[in-house]
Amino acid sequence: MSNIDFRKLAENFSFLVIGEVISKIFTFAAFAFLARAFGPIEFGHLEFVLAVMIFAMLFVDFGANPYGSREIAKAQQRIGEIVASLVGMRAILVIIAYGLLYGFSLFFFSHSPQLRRLTLLYGLSLFFIPFFLQFVFQGLEKMKWVAISSVIRQMVFAVGVFVVVMNIKRLWVVPCIEITAVFSLSLYCIYMLIFHVNTTGFKTNIEMIWSTFKEALPIGLSDITWAFMWYFATILLGLMTSGKEVGLFSAAFRPVMTLHTFVWLYFCNLLPSISRSVLEPKDVLDNLMHHSMTFLSWGTVFIGVIGLTMAEPLMILVFGNQFRESSAVIKILIWMIPLSSLGCHYRYSLIGYGYQKYEFIAQAAAAAVSVIMGFILIPIYAEIGAALSLVIAVSVNCLIVYVFVKKNIHHIPFLTRVIKPLLGGAGMVGLFFAVSSYNLWLAIIVSVVFYILAMMILQPEIRKILSLIISKQDGTKIGDLTLP
Repeated sequence: MSNIDFRKLAENFSFLVIGEVISKIFTFAAFAFLARAFGPIEFGHLEFVLAVMIFAMLFVDFGANPYGSREIAKAQQRIGEIVASLVGMRAILVIIAYGLLYGFSLFFFSHSPQLRRLTLLYGLSLFFIPFFLQFVFQGLEKMKWVAISSVIRQMVFAVGVFVVVMNIKRLWVVPCIEITAVFSLSLYCIYMLIFHVNTTGFKTNIEMIWSTFKEALPIGLSDITWAFMWYFATILLGLMTSGKEVGLFSAAFRPVMTLHTFVWLYFCNLLPSISRSVLEPKDVLDNLMHHSMTFLSWGTVFIGVIGLTMAEPLMILVFGNQFRESSAVIKILIWMIPLSSLGCHYRYSLIGYGYQKYEFIAQAAAAAVSVIMGFILIPIYAEIGAALSLVIAVSVNCLIVYVFVKKNIHHIPFLTRVIKPLLGGAGMVGLFFAVSSYNLWLAIIVSVVFYILAMMILQPEIRKILSLIISKQDGTKIGDLTLP
């Protein structure tokens, strides 16, 4: 019925997960070390600059990853042309981006030479982004290569942090380490493209670059508006409060973004399958979305419950007692994981079906909500207000992309696919707090066992999905699964 191979999808995702688990261990350990080494105030300064850099990096990339992955998945014979055009587009944008970054640092950091120096040093890492070629590997579904690229970058960064910062406790060394890491990633991508990808026609011109830019424009603008939704609160918090509040917020925000990386990777892996489903009957997309939502909802709700119940001991364990106050923030922020995973099913459906403009409108609306709520809530509640503004914005985005998919592609319901995980999560929370007054470890074990049993009882098709993933028979298709 369908040429979408669910087992292959799971295998590719497993490569991404393994790679990201390894790389995120390196990254998380490095930033936990940086937080402990510099304390909430200087760590807040570092995270403030990194939030600014997110906007610069997304401006340079400008949707190249999802756009390039989608186009290569559809026409592998055009790899050379696509790569050349995207590299050319990024090369032009990086010059503009660094100029804007320089102007920003002069205007906003005139009172702080340290922040200005930190920003301009980090800005040098932008010049390697044109050679981030993971979109080629994603389009070819060579997720092993994508995973290795992530490990290389984060391993170099983490090793640099532990070796250098341990001896030189100065913030300016951190961007120098990052430059070394992105340089290593660029070398790897170029090597893999030249020696392991069958490509021809590496040529482009200004007309092709302009055409590529116009095609990628909705995705690029959407990514920037996504950054407003996720990162503007950090910048606003830094401009309105002290470095300490930014440090406390960022200590909670960083683990949430680490977890969100796996959500992003999952949908990068799913995008080629969604793109190919354009040529199939709509029930193929419906099957794909149903089983994906079911599987992901149980996993992300579980993460939300763990964050809600175990926030304080986990924050103290990772970042130290000086970040105890961050536990109140993460109890709110953690629910961005299940919300964003739900919304991404609709967001990536819009991208896969060529409705980038609607995806951009949804992101822009959510970004506007994040900015407005940030201006309202941050002056009153500081880091708690920043967390609330993000959760509200992600919720708005989920609703809007759902409406656009329903109107332009197909009705893909979500309430029936998330209600059972939410019921299981509510039971897990109640059981945890009921037992935790007697013994914390017993409460963890009992509540986790309850959640797993609830998943197997309330959602028996989970067993069918798992059996397809571990099946040794080739060619199992998502279309072979029957909707309940």
